[in-house]
Amino acid sequence: MTEFMPWILSNQMAALVVPMIIFFAVMILVVRKMISFGMVLTFLTFALISGFAISNYDVVRSNSSNGSFPATTIEWKETLGSFTEQIASLVEGVRSDSSNKIENVQLTADEILRRLEQYQSEQNSVANQGAGSLEDESAI
Repeated sequence: MTEFMPWILSNQMAALVVPMIIFFAVMILVVRKMISFGMVLTFLTFALISGFAISNYDVVRSNSSNGSFPATTIEWKETLGSFTEQIASLVEGVRSDSSNKIENVQLTADEILRRLEQYQSEQNSVANQGAGSLEDESAI
């Protein structure tokens, strides 16, 4: 079953089915005498050409691109390489920038802790001076 479905959906199957549909539609019209002999030849010629074009789709496509498709692939690879280099440089820039910001935050946090300790020591010294002055007043 797994090999059957890709064959049903392949170019070869389409090249077989499309002309057959055109052929049977033309035959129905001929039997009913709805089209002339010239139209029959036109439709059957179209059926043959469409079947040939569908079966050789890959050949027609590669020849119609005038060899520009491989060059486009090479250009795409070069562009992808350049894009990858740009992304790598941006990631490196973000990493260095983030490490600089982490260092700045660490320095700021250290400065805040130093100032907090200084403030607490000043508060303790003021409290000790105030307690000392209260003792002096009570002694008088």
